[in-house]
Amino acid sequence: TAVDIIAASLPYFKRDASRTVLADRRFLGPLRAQKALYPEGPEICQAILVHPPAGIVGGDRLAIAIDVDARAHAQITTPGAAKWYRSAGVDAVASTKLAVGSGSVLEWLPQESLLFDGARAAITLRIDLAADARFVGWDIVGLGRIGRTVATRALAMEMKVVGFDPFFSGENALDGKVKLVRDFDEFLSQIDVITFHVPGGDATKHLLNRERLGRMKPTAKNSGFRC
Repeated sequence: TAVDIIAASLPYFKRDASRTVLADRRFLGPLRAQKALYPEGPEICQAILVHPPAGIVGGDRLAIAIDVDARAHAQITTPGAAKWYRSAGVDAVASTKLAVGSGSVLEWLPQESLLFDGARAAITLRIDLAADARFVGWDIVGLGRIGRTVATRALAMEMKVVGFDPFFSGENALDGKVKLVRDFDEFLSQIDVITFHVPGGDATKHLLNRERLGRMKPTAKNSGFRC
């Protein structure tokens, strides 16, 4: 049986005489493409897909279908991460179909999807490219906020918590309860217990090695590595 869609966005981009335009932005429910933007000039039409509820729960059905016509250049992003919350047993479904026409370019650059403990997510992405079309994009899935959860529990046990995050520019986290250290080696020299949460890959393969472990306190302990 067909799945009932409760929110859908169907943006259509085409090339006119001088630029790419968002020719149609039909939608159903709260999922929609905002107005066209041109931060990089008239050649590239940028649109931001917004889903005001932000969170996705069991039973939600979302559909995105983007069509980029011949010789057009579209760039799609989202204002924040998609948060998939715990389900009582029903799947949440999100399907995305991207069609990129002859001589056209699509940049698909959404923020990541965060899957929280107990989430039931069915996420599909289909990309149809013409022979001479170009596509640049990603689809990032993060498994919740492990570091935040660990820090919260450590604070509950009256531990002093410090952290290192190269992608976060603030001086502290968790409402000032966690001090962030900007230099990784300095961070290692301050801690007694370390818990490590990073994505796998070449960029993080040797981030923590024997030499860096030697810079930690003699009494320091590792509570587990998660990659």
